[in-house]
Amino acid sequence: MPPWPSSAAAWTALSALPRSIFGCGGWAGSLKKTLAAAERDRPDVAERRAVWHKQLAAEPVAALVFVDESGANTKMTRWRGRALGGERLLARIPHGHDQTSTLISGLRLEGPCAPWLLGGPMNGEMSVAWVRQGLAPTLRPGDLVILDNLSTHKIRGVREAIEAAGARLLYLPPYSPDLNPVEPMWSKIKQILRSHAPRTEAELLQAAKTAFEAISTADCRGFFFSAQYATL
Repeated sequence: MPPWPSSAAAWTALSALPRSIFGCGGWAGSLKKTLAAAERDRPDVAERRAVWHKQLAAEPVAALVFVDESGANTKMTRWRGRALGGERLLARIPHGHDQTSTLISGLRLEGPCAPWLLGGPMNGEMSVAWVRQGLAPTLRPGDLVILDNLSTHKIRGVREAIEAAGARLLYLPPYSPDLNPVEPMWSKIKQILRSHAPRTEAELLQAAKTAFEAISTADCRGFFFSAQYATL
């Protein structure tokens, strides 16, 4: 029986093609999907999303303060790298002994506000403490603080601390992270954290500080623009 023909050359050639290959009728192949919650199609959610930007049209963009959390840990590393052809790219990370933490921050048009790194997952007590001690001192009278619908954002003490600072509170429509300009900020923050590859709590804290300092005013304007709150 003749040997099975090798397909190595064919696959090598295909790997050099662009990631998006346009075919008939303008359709593109091999594109990464953008996933969104199916619950957005519910009439109540769709209605709230449809009127969201109209609801904020009269608000000064400089008075908007968006809030969000994201996870971080001590086994973060770059997802991609370089290796010699035909060799596996190996990276080593801690297995089972990493420290998981929570990043939380507000975001204004001019930059992040009150970025904190908290040990462990977010809970109600930590959420209220951050609002009172971190966010509230940065607020100005007339500010509009916008939170998502996480349960820890709706416990007693959150609204009271925000309103005591002369600001107001509003919640995003459900299932709508695309309406929060903090989301793309986390993407840049995580990229910097992975490049630093922190392996201790102290290294993670320093890497987070470096990452937040790297967020420029131009970045923030871009984040707001992508969420349709401001023009560049």
